[in-house]
Amino acid sequence: MPELVHERVAVHARRAPDAVALRFEGTDTSYGDLVDGARRSARFLAGRGVRRGDVVAVRADCVPDTVRLLLGVLWCGAAYAMVPPDWPPGRFERIAGLDALRLCVADRDLPAVPGLETITLDEALGRSAPPTRKDDVRPVGEEADGSDALCVFFTSGSTGTPKGVVAPHRGILRLAGDDACTVPGRMVTYQAASSAWDAFAWELWTPLVRGGACVLSGGARPTGPRVRAAVARGANAMILNTVVFNALVDDDIDCFAGVELLVTGGERHSVSHLTRCRERHPGIRLQHGYGPAENSTYTTMHRVTAEDGAEIPIGRPVAGTDVWLLDEQHGPVPDGATGEIVIGGAGLALGYLGMPAETERCFPVLRLDERPRRVYLTGDLARRDAHGRLVFVGRRDRQVKIRGVRIEPAEIEAAIERMEGVRRAAVVALTDATGRATGLGAVVSAEGGTRPSAETVTKTVAHTFPPAFVPRHVLVVDRIPRLPNDKVDYDAVRALLPAAAAPVAVPGTGAGPAHGGGGDGQAGPLHTALSVAEALLGRPVHPDEDLFDGGATSMTAIRLATRLCRELGRPVTEEDVLECRSVGALLDRLAV
Repeated sequence: MPELVHERVAVHARRAPDAVALRFEGTDTSYGDLVDGARRSARFLAGRGVRRGDVVAVRADCVPDTVRLLLGVLWCGAAYAMVPPDWPPGRFERIAGLDALRLCVADRDLPAVPGLETITLDEALGRSAPPTRKDDVRPVGEEADGSDALCVFFTSGSTGTPKGVVAPHRGILRLAGDDACTVPGRMVTYQAASSAWDAFAWELWTPLVRGGACVLSGGARPTGPRVRAAVARGANAMILNTVVFNALVDDDIDCFAGVELLVTGGERHSVSHLTRCRERHPGIRLQHGYGPAENSTYTTMHRVTAEDGAEIPIGRPVAGTDVWLLDEQHGPVPDGATGEIVIGGAGLALGYLGMPAETERCFPVLRLDERPRRVYLTGDLARRDAHGRLVFVGRRDRQVKIRGVRIEPAEIEAAIERMEGVRRAAVVALTDATGRATGLGAVVSAEGGTRPSAETVTKTVAHTFPPAFVPRHVLVVDRIPRLPNDKVDYDAVRALLPAAAAPVAVPGTGAGPAHGGGGDGQAGPLHTALSVAEALLGRPVHPDEDLFDGGATSMTAIRLATRLCRELGRPVTEEDVLECRSVGALLDRLAV
């Protein structure tokens, strides 16, 4: 079989042009139609100068036209970078100047970015205008191979600029040939992940290079009804990050009926949720997966079974992957000891886009197994259990994951410290009772006579970063706690935040949390809705408070809508919650 993703898709288009490749909102796209559109896009892009080694930024929801574009980019020998359309302008500007970025394609009007040409999705598909050159796209198969760049995943970077992880074709193809990551027969995936995440590459390309299909979400977040709808359209395999998986197990566990392969991971796992899902759906192959984007989606897998007990391993390496546990001198640790997870093999990223020094630091060549090996130093710690399986222990640095998003607190600190009147900033993860990171908090020391407000700090961060990066709680102080060596004492910083984080009376209401009840016919539903909101947020809630100012997230909106549908016996959508923002306004909209 060919070593390039688009060429494998083309093989299936030749063998079975009428077979379904994509499903979206009641419409099927055949392999023949998909590849024809991709070749037309490739001709247009090649005419605009897109060549091997270039990167095309794509700011669009994942619909069939987007997949046509991605294949067109690959046919030019270039790589694509899916960039969330809702990224704040300041964040996109920080990557727009990278030399490799040739073009940006968007499915909506977005602010212009100096130095980077932006065209519409229709243009890029060759529909709105003829190609600037009439010659067909030059085949790249003769010179390209599996080590060529497939795509770029942008992650948080400690320097203040997002790091673009450049993944090769062979990284995804190795997963498509691994039984742990696939299902027998025709594989149909549900595209549940954000298209900017590395999981998206598995969801989209694994079935397509095998002759299967992908049920596209169009950017809609996974909910119980959406999972059911995807399964009804044939989906038998899916990836759900830990937060989404846990929420669906809690709120709508039966939505998984009919799924054959369910992979979850990305954050600290919950034994209870994994066990409940396995017991409810014994026919599902439930896999606990681990892997940084720097190793093409997944590094290890473990099938969850009744024998796992209270500790769920992250398992053993997937196909084409080597894993070592090393000490600080890069020597092997004894059996059972904790060491850093170090990865090698076909899944390794080519490096970080436009960051040669960072690439050299994170992807060194080490002498392992008596020969030089290029590896990735993950910064993750693990040990091997008695069966030789890896058990995740934690991080050796400050990197955290919140709702599946990898975050470098230093990147946010750097942004805050660029503000006028700020001497130093310290950003830490806020955790729940299980130790899971639920949000960020920031302690900021003022400089001179200018003292920024907490609101100014959050607005500044929100201008540059996605919502998960914005501190939920900010405390402005005269001096940040420090250790004897003058480094920031992050434990002391974290200890400062609970008091600042404690919910108090809601501004403008003159009242603390209440469940209402005064004879207006709304006491029953109001009490129910507030109880659900309080259970999700883990604190008292006032009917008129803005839930999202108080820590709610898009995942909270999904869960609140799901539970209120059940408790109130009427349809409630996540959009209702996101638009109304308070329990009181939501009930007004529902007229209950």
